[in-house]
Amino acid sequence: MTTTEYLQREIRRTELSVRRAERKPNTPPEELRGLHEKLEHLQEALEAVNEHWQRVHEQREWTAGEPLTVEQLRKMINVPVYVEDKRYPKRSAWGMVHDGFCDMQIDAYFFADYGERWVAYPCTFAHIDLEKWTAEWVDNDQGEGMMCKCFKCGYPVSYFWGKTAFCPGCGRAMTPEALAELERRVCGG
Repeated sequence: MTTTEYLQREIRRTELSVRRAERKPNTPPEELRGLHEKLEHLQEALEAVNEHWQRVHEQREWTAGEPLTVEQLRKMINVPVYVEDKRYPKRSAWGMVHDGFCDMQIDAYFFADYGERWVAYPCTFAHIDLEKWTAEWVDNDQGEGMMCKCFKCGYPVSYFWGKTAFCPGCGRAMTPEALAELERRVCGG
């Protein structure tokens, strides 16, 4: 759930609480005043969040809610985008922009097909939640010999091939250097 969705939900809940309180004959005035203040603060917070994202989109030359242009994609090498597959909507997911195509785990989308087969939307992360986006390699306890696995998703990796900076199974950063690279890519640093 995004911050905007959360605030919209809380505004709806508070509006319902205000209506209920107004219908009750014995509602103390302080309670009603408190609900109105809460509603006002939530609406101000939503407005501030919307203004923030509007500034972010303007700085990065993105139009909110609209797909990126091919020209914008060409400037976003090694940046994640949300790819919407027009033919197979269930395949829509996050992908990484490369020179001439967007790479996803299940497919590659080429710029030549952009607009007809697929469109991309900008990534609007403000920060990276370390708990969700990092993991570490742990030795496999099953005696499978020379194997380790991702602590979060369990993806196995042979020591023969070496521990990778990112987990091939879930994509989490496994080293401090990988986390720094992820932050650079995602946050535009």
